[in-house]
This record gives sequence, structure tokens and C-alpha cells, in this order.
Amino acid sequence: MAKGGSRFGAGRPGYRIKDVHTRSIDVRRWHRDGLLRGSYFGWQWSDPETGQQTASIGVHPAAQSVTLSYTVGSEQRQPTIELTTTSCTFGGSRLWFQCPNCHARCAKLFLRGGHFACRKCQRISYQSQSEDEIGRLWRAQAKIEKRLGDRLSKPKFMRQRTYDGLRERYWQIEWAREEALYACAARLGFTL
Repeated sequence: MAKGGSRFGAGRPGYRIKDVHTRSIDVRRWHRDGLLRGSYFGWQWSDPETGQQTASIGVHPAAQSVTLSYTVGSEQRQPTIELTTTSCTFGGSRLWFQCPNCHARCAKLFLRGGHFACRKCQRISYQSQSEDEIGRLWRAQAKIEKRLGDRLSKPKFMRQRTYDGLRERYWQIEWAREEALYACAARLGFTL
């Protein structure tokens, strides 16, 4: 599914690395969890299937920056990433990383080639950008299934109106996916 370009209705070509296959740090999550208020914390990544830790870094927050501490091969690295803020419309402020390469504001930095940088500098694309129409419909349907209970049952505290809307959307996606499959089969010369 990570391939692209040659299939009918596919998005961008699949030669770029996808965001889900890289390690990233998210300043929004660190801020929300209160990790940036301390003097040091550790951050780790784990394998989604096994749950085992695959990598980790140390983070030293300062007033307007964070210093990352990690090892690539046998080389110890400690880059300092600047933090910037923007004011929100109804008060408060929003925290951002400043990309070490292009100095753009970004919420996430990705580790590639031993360096952290924004998605554009690292030439990383979202997985959805390489999916064809059927893949996008499968993902949309899976998101709805995740919100609903077993066998599309109504979760305990969900409003009936929300539940009805989600079920209707679910069946619309199901119908659209079936039509896309029939169209694909017709293009290949199959008759159903």
C-alpha cells in the first residue's frame, strides 16, 4: 500500500519515506504532558507490534530551547532546537519547534540520517499521500469502526444523533468502496 503513482487513482509516488516509518518528536505532546517544565526527561520510541523499546533520547528543556542527547552509531550528538511561540486568537500562546535546517515553525521534527528536521527538509510524506482511492476509503472506514463498538454498536456515552451520523457515513464509505472496486475491475476487463 506504500507504493504509488502507477496505480489508478493513486496519490504521489511511493518513493518517499512515510511519516509512520520514522521517529519523530512532537512539541505539542511534550507541552501538554508538562514535560518542558522540568530540567530533564527521557523520550523513547517503541515497536507498535511488540511494544519493545527501539530507541530513546534525553531531553534538556531550557527557556526558549531544548537540547537533545542521543547516540548515532558510536557518535554522541547534542543538538539544540530553538522553541518559538505564537499568540492565539482568544489568549494564550502556542509552542513550536524551529527547524534547525530551514528555521520554519513546526510542531514535529523527524529523525532521519542522524539529524532532526521538519518533514519538508527530511523529504518525508504522509502515508495518505501515496494511497489510492480504495486505500483512503478503507482508512476512513477503519476510523469510524474504531469510534463505534463491536459490530458497529453504539458506545455507552455516545449521543444517538452522533451514532446515526457515523453509521450513515460508514455505509456511504462502504458503498463508495464497492463502486471503486467495480470500476477498477471494469478497467481491467473483468465483468461482475
